Amino acid sequence: MNKISFLLLTAVVVLAVACQNTASTDKPGKTKADTLGAQIEDEHMVGMGKMGQLTKAQQKLNYLLDSISKLPAKAQAAAAPYKAKLSGLLDELNSANTSMESWMHNFKWDWDSVYKNTEDKIHYLEPEKEKAIKVKDAVVSSLEKADSVLRSKF
Repeated sequence: MNKISFLLLTAVVVLAVACQNTASTDKPGKTKADTLGAQIEDEHMVGMGKMGQLTKAQQKLNYLLDSISKLPAKAQAAAAPYKAKLSGLLDELNSANTSMESWMHNFKWDWDSVYKNTEDKIHYLEPEKEKAIKVKDAVVSSLEKADSVLRSKF
């Protein structure tokens, strides 16, 4: 019984030490610019990970708007508030998509070689991080709103 207790205690200590060592993301030699670059990449990847869903939501909204426009006049009038909501959501999704495309096009992906000193890199990356966060937030929030409306019943 003592051997089992000793082995379990040893295993717990080894795991605890191993987990503490891997929890640190700061690597020796990593600069603030490297950290900012990684954070920008993370924000970008979250937003890009939602772009397929955003495209599908755009397609569904376009389909619904097209369907409403084919209804008889009375039904179109009854659906006007819903159509306005769908149209607003589509505009928001389109804006988020355009923002992502524009940011990706304008971001200097080779920032590490374009800017030679660390201060210039940081000066470039800090506002870019804020832009990346805004773009990601626009993608995520517009998608959440669209999903909410698309899941609700008319």
